[in-house]
Amino acid sequence: MKRIVLYLPILFVGCCLGYFFHVEAASSEFAGFVFKNGASETEHRIVNIASQNFPQVSWQSELIVLADINCDSIEDAAIIGIEKDDVLLFLWVGPQQNSSSTETLRFGLGDPTSQVALCSNTPRLMMEDQKYDLFEELGENPVGYKTSERCKGLKLYDDLCDSFHIYWNHKTNSLSFFRL
Repeated sequence: MKRIVLYLPILFVGCCLGYFFHVEAASSEFAGFVFKNGASETEHRIVNIASQNFPQVSWQSELIVLADINCDSIEDAAIIGIEKDDVLLFLWVGPQQNSSSTETLRFGLGDPTSQVALCSNTPRLMMEDQKYDLFEELGENPVGYKTSERCKGLKLYDDLCDSFHIYWNHKTNSLSFFRL
């Protein structure tokens, strides 16, 4: 059986994440997305830490984002997980050590009438730039939001309703979000 490996850069508006994923297929059969060289130690560790903190949650190991979220020049790790009718976003603040701090946000799933829920039951997570001033779109920048070329935010979305834009609130030193 012949193996076909395709390398695909993950692209976002105006930039490339820089991580490369590959699709492995035997003949024409689709085998799924995996990391180019397997999951990193950090990715394995965030799944373990999240599972220790929330053992009842089904963590989505294929939806891990590694980026500097809190703007301290150290990579942070984020993952989402499903628990009944909720999605949890778990952030492990870098450097990733067992004593590192964590942040968690909880959103509903499958409830298009709620302002704190995604409309479907299929959440996705991606990194997004924070180099834009949000005054034009929101009328003001969210409390604690910091425009930055270097720091990143997270986008929790499902393509059915407005996304949650998650950022590090520099006034409260914790995660915050707005919906747009």
